Amino acid sequence: MVLSVYNNEVSKEDVHLIEDYKNGDNSAFNELFYRYKLPVFNYIKRMVKDKEVAEDIFQEVFFRVIKGLRHYKEKGKFCAWLFKIAHSLTMDYFRKKSVILNPLANGQLENGDPSADGIDQKLEKEETISILNNAVGKLPIKERTIFLLRQHTELTFKEISCMLEIPLNTALSYMHNSIIKVRKAIKS
Repeated sequence: MVLSVYNNEVSKEDVHLIEDYKNGDNSAFNELFYRYKLPVFNYIKRMVKDKEVAEDIFQEVFFRVIKGLRHYKEKGKFCAWLFKIAHSLTMDYFRKKSVILNPLANGQLENGDPSADGIDQKLEKEETISILNNAVGKLPIKERTIFLLRQHTELTFKEISCMLEIPLNTALSYMHNSIIKVRKAIKS
């Protein structure tokens, strides 16, 4: 799911909500939370592929956002800051657990309304989703991270590279490599 609210208008609205929250309006935080909760949770869940672990990390993300928002200074998009927190906590989880990542296992990609499709179309979609899940799950962590961030947000590559503290060309290269690998897996 791509969060379609990432544009300059909403980014400016985020700034106003943050200011309102800093001035004591808790409903402003609620609006930010409801705007970003689904894309953040889906990103975390696809990375860790465990709903309970994702819920724990998700709660920690927003605990840190609440804690840090009073001191937050607009340097870029709020969503980039938010996803950086989510990414950092997810990577902390993996460092602690030393697990191998497979973020899209168990059919995590949305496949639309199955009741609208015939059985053959549904099976074909499920097979395609399974192939895609496996292909993305086999990507190296850096490529997978870029791929999933682009899937869950409309952050630019420049914003992603700043968030992950890597050169822009490296982020572009990781995405290019991940697309080639996923396409190759789908064609096989």
